[in-house]
Amino acid sequence: MDSTTVVADVGSIGRFSEYWRPNYFEGAVVFLGVCGAVGNCIVLLVFSRMKTANTFVMNQAAIDATAGFWLVISYLYKLTVPEDHVFKESATGFASCLLLDGELPLWCSLNASVYGLLAITLERYVKIVLPISHHASTLSLPGLKIAFMIVVTWLWPFSFMCAFTVPFSKVWGGKCLIQTHWPSEQLREAYGTIKLLLFFVIPVLLIIAAYSHMLYVLKKRTKVVPGLQNVQSRVIPLAQVNLTKVMIVVTASFLICWIPSNVYYLLFNLSLNDLGFAHPVYYMLLCMVFLTCCINPIIYACKMKEFRAALATQCGCDGL
Repeated sequence: MDSTTVVADVGSIGRFSEYWRPNYFEGAVVFLGVCGAVGNCIVLLVFSRMKTANTFVMNQAAIDATAGFWLVISYLYKLTVPEDHVFKESATGFASCLLLDGELPLWCSLNASVYGLLAITLERYVKIVLPISHHASTLSLPGLKIAFMIVVTWLWPFSFMCAFTVPFSKVWGGKCLIQTHWPSEQLREAYGTIKLLLFFVIPVLLIIAAYSHMLYVLKKRTKVVPGLQNVQSRVIPLAQVNLTKVMIVVTASFLICWIPSNVYYLLFNLSLNDLGFAHPVYYMLLCMVFLTCCINPIIYACKMKEFRAALATQCGCDGL
């Protein structure tokens, strides 16, 4: 589900004003974007000063900050540019159509967050499960693999979205038409199904399976002692267990915010949802998706003692 996929539902867009005053919705989204961009930049600053900062968590904060930035840009554009704005039929006009009206960078960033969470899950799985099965005290991913995984979390969503957006979009008659010029209806339907599978269903199933196994492993090891008597007791350091618990909360909040909108989109693709994409229900679900870019800093502040301490140090409030 994303705006680049549903703009083709032109008939429903005109009904927007029947339900919502656009300025309220767009103003709320800009607020969420500012919170997301600022909050995650603070997270990056704090983590960069922490010796124990997790590279994958920092990558997720960078993705969310980018999504927040594009939320602000995209919806300030919608607030300030009239609906009857005429796009030039030129490279510049097409670029503004894709970047601003079509929200392409925004949805690339939001979809990248799915794979950012998947990368975190795989890293947590290595830290929690594999050390036990291999009877090693510590096991980590080599730096090259970490860099590769981080690059993939960014490059894969951007490549996929651009490949299926740019060729099938155009400026025509001064209008920005996003993903409306498909060679066939079958290809459009296939794209919707494949995208739902690749950017939600499959990653979510992998994440749920991995965390379920991790919880099972942690439950079996009822006694986790950090850096104590013997090698076996150091198989899972307590810090790794705590970080995993925090990431379970982060993942759960992500699923709560994303599942409703994806179910809505799936029902639409199956012709079981006739509400369209200008109904207030859709916009409420959209707000839930946007909320994911600003909720993680709150979770870190509430659940990570080390993060709170580092933040207090940065603010000159060591006594808090």
